[in-house]
Amino acid sequence: MSIPLSNLTLSPATPAQILESHRRTYEEWGISFAGGMSMEQYLEREKRTKELECARDGKMQVWVLVKRDDPDSLDFLCSCETFKREAWVVHQTSGKGQPCTGYGIASVFTPVRNRGKGYAKHMMRLLHWVLAKREYLDQLEWPSEEWGEKPIVSRTEQEGSHGGDALFSALWSDVGPEFYARCGTGIREEGGWQVQDPHILIWNVGDAHSSTVSGEWEWLNEQEVHDLWKEESERMKLELEERARESQTSICTFLPDNGVADFLIDRKRMGWMRMEHVPEYWGIRHSTARLDQFATWTIERRKDGSWVMVITRLRGDAEAIIQAIIAGFAKKHGVSAIECWGVGDTERDDHLPCFKWYGPERSTLCFNEK
Repeated sequence: MSIPLSNLTLSPATPAQILESHRRTYEEWGISFAGGMSMEQYLEREKRTKELECARDGKMQVWVLVKRDDPDSLDFLCSCETFKREAWVVHQTSGKGQPCTGYGIASVFTPVRNRGKGYAKHMMRLLHWVLAKREYLDQLEWPSEEWGEKPIVSRTEQEGSHGGDALFSALWSDVGPEFYARCGTGIREEGGWQVQDPHILIWNVGDAHSSTVSGEWEWLNEQEVHDLWKEESERMKLELEERARESQTSICTFLPDNGVADFLIDRKRMGWMRMEHVPEYWGIRHSTARLDQFATWTIERRKDGSWVMVITRLRGDAEAIIQAIIAGFAKKHGVSAIECWGVGDTERDDHLPCFKWYGPERSTLCFNEK
C-alpha cells in the first residue's frame, strides 16, 4: 500500500542516509561496473567523489524522499543526487552572456520494494521546488492539498547554499523519454525534463580505416586536458553569444571547467585502471591550430564487458581526427567503439539528455555532448 504523498517530503540526506543510499545502489551500479566492484570499493569511490572539485564545498547533495514525521529514517523511499554547476546563459532579450547556476541530476534510485508506487515521480517533482529560482517558483501554484507543505532546501542555516538558485537543470535518462517529462512542478503529468538532441555517431574501432590529418598533434594527459577545459570554457561563452544571434530562444550551457569535465574521467577511474594497457592520455590537440582542432574523451566499461570511448569535447573534422589518430589509440587500449554524442542522425535509446528550464522564455541547452 502506498503512503499518501501529503505525508512525504524531500529532504537533504543525513550522513547515515547518504551511506544507506550508496549501499542500495551498489547492486544496481557497483556489481556490473568494470567487472564488478566489492561493496568496500564502491563505497570508497562514492566517498572519493564527494572530494572532487565538482562536488566539494557543498556542490553535491544527496536527496531522500522521506515520511514527514520521520525525516532521519534509513527506511527512506527513494533517493537522488544533484551537482551544482557554474553555467552560462544568453537571454534572447539581451544577446549578452552572463553567469548562471545549473544543476546536474544523477543516481535516481528506488529500491525494488518501493517501485510502481509513484515515489520516484514525486521525488523528481519536488526536486524542482528545491532547485529552481524563487522568482520562478513564486509564479506557480503549490498543490498543498495533495502534497502537504513545501520541502525545505537545507536542514540548517549553516549548510552551504545548494538549491533555490537554478536557472535550469539537466539529467541523462536511462529509462526512456517519457518518465522524466511527466515529472513537472504540479500534479499534472507534464512540464518535466524534455529530451533534447539525443543524437550519436559511433565508430567501430575494428573497422576504422587509415587516413591523414595535416600537422603535428600533441597528446594530453589529465592535467593538460584540465588546463585545456579552462580555455575552452571561455571560448564556449563567446560562441554562445554568436549562436544566440541566430537563435529564436535563449540558450545556455554547462561549462567544462571547475572539475565538471574532469569528473567524467575520474568517475570511471576504478574501471579504466584495470585495463591491460592503462590510458595515459585523455585528449589530443593540434600543435599549431590549438583550440581550433582538439578532442578529449573518457573511457567506460559497459554492462556487456566492452570498453567504449566517449568523446567529451571536439573541434575540427571529427571523422578525420577520430579515424586517423584516436582510433589507433583506442584499439591499443582494447576499446571496441568510439561514441560522439550530440552529432549525427542516429538517435540513441539510453543516456538521453533531458533539460528543464526555470525561466519565463523558451531556452535551449547547448554543448551537451556528455
